[in-house]
Amino acid sequence: MESGARDPISCVTLLRTDPRTINAGNIARLFLVVISNAKMQVDDANTHIGQVSRKYNGPNGKRRINFCRKNYKTASALFQNSWYEAQKNKLSFAKQHALVATNDVNQCEDGWKKGGPVQKSPFTVYTNNVNNTNSVIDLIVRKQLGGR
Repeated sequence: MESGARDPISCVTLLRTDPRTINAGNIARLFLVVISNAKMQVDDANTHIGQVSRKYNGPNGKRRINFCRKNYKTASALFQNSWYEAQKNKLSFAKQHALVATNDVNQCEDGWKKGGPVQKSPFTVYTNNVNNTNSVIDLIVRKQLGGR
């Protein structure tokens, strides 16, 4: 993987461990698989929100959980839009939707450090996975559009 990736080892692991990547057959289908993987990470985080929300019952925790719930819901819809755009071979639009979705995920992560005592985010694993997946999305689009 190229040096622009946040975590090249995780990016390669992502591509090697998802059996759909082997069967993708071409870069366009691989792109759909990678976007789908990002959406699955976001949807898994949405499930996790329901499981951890009881642990954060103070005002800061509730506010942060609600903020993350909203952001992850938006991110899920954006990754779905990204997938639709990729199906239509509108790579720049697909990349833009994925970037905005990733920013929503990152805002959730950052929210655990703001507006009160710093708390460890219960979503860091998902945040890292989405960021790594977005690095792969960015790389595919740049290669497909002839950029570096």
